[in-house]
Amino acid sequence: EMDEGAAQATDAQLADAKAKAEALLKEWESGAATEESFSELAMANSADTNSAVNGGLISNISATSNYVETFRDWATDSSRKAGDTGIVESVYGYHIMYYVADDEPVWKLTADSALRSADYAAWKEEVSAGYETIPGFGLKFIEG
Repeated sequence: EMDEGAAQATDAQLADAKAKAEALLKEWESGAATEESFSELAMANSADTNSAVNGGLISNISATSNYVETFRDWATDSSRKAGDTGIVESVYGYHIMYYVADDEPVWKLTADSALRSADYAAWKEEVSAGYETIPGFGLKFIEG
């Protein structure tokens, strides 16, 4: 699913974004080219404000994670090794990627994600049993 910003990007804007991503990756490669220098580059340049504050770090990505497919596929590629870099295109633009490491095998992350989802679904069903739920925005919609 595309967001409006991604849907409205022109070919020129996409070309500019790709050129900027390539230039930033080249800048990193010509410098210290370490995890720390990548983190600094991400903090200074990332449009993803959620991960930029952590130096661009996104943890626990598995095959079932809710990320754009091209992004998720790059991160979970079984041939990926620590220190791998690349530029991944998605509907949101271009992502400069730096692979840190596998803390856990992909199968374990995938199983953990599936079990957590199942546990959450069971909990949600249990706590909402006997109540009619209506999607809303905040507590003002809860009726006792």
